[in-house]
Amino acid sequence: MKWSLSKATQTGLLVLGLMLVVFVTGCETTSNEAKYVDSKGKDTVVSLDQINIQDWNQAAEQMKDMAEQMKAAAEGKGAAATDPASLQALLPATLPGYSRTEVSSAGGAAGVMNASTAKGIYEKGDSRVELTVSDLGVAGAMAGMVKVNANRETATSYEKVSTINGRMTTEEFHKDSNNGKYSVLVGSRFMVEADGSHVSMDDMKAAVNAVPVDRLEAMARG
Repeated sequence: MKWSLSKATQTGLLVLGLMLVVFVTGCETTSNEAKYVDSKGKDTVVSLDQINIQDWNQAAEQMKDMAEQMKAAAEGKGAAATDPASLQALLPATLPGYSRTEVSSAGGAAGVMNASTAKGIYEKGDSRVELTVSDLGVAGAMAGMVKVNANRETATSYEKVSTINGRMTTEEFHKDSNNGKYSVLVGSRFMVEADGSHVSMDDMKAAVNAVPVDRLEAMARG
């Protein structure tokens, strides 16, 4: 089984990486807002209006912890990914108005990255939601290091990365087709994501909220 992140989530991770580079090198700006502008056009692709790191010591400790996790993983001493069956057990049997038609799970490693994922498919007529719970390991820890707001909007779609209740949250929606994605990073380790076709954003949010995040938080704490 192949596991992947949504475009919005990937955008969030990219922005986080760029922010860390700027922070570590000590770059300063004269504005409270930083923007990445599309080189092929005039539209702003990503707008950052919040970098919330309390102080250098906190950031240094977080980066040190992440480096130690990556070193341990490279030496084969890192924490094992969550049993895929345990993630699968967190998927709801049904969603409001939707029936689950398929469920699957898998796990594996690539380099220093250990990962596991479980996916459920829910359908209602032409509407379809793929609900995924993934253990991101070290990648999740990196994403959870900082808080960021990023937005991109056109006449027919929007993408948004924000921090809600301390968790990185992403939204992507295409108004012309009613297709989109919604995801939440839990415990700086687990990504819960809904990928919908012919659905509303409310349907995708309801799917993600159907996963017991309190159990994921406990699993992340070990």
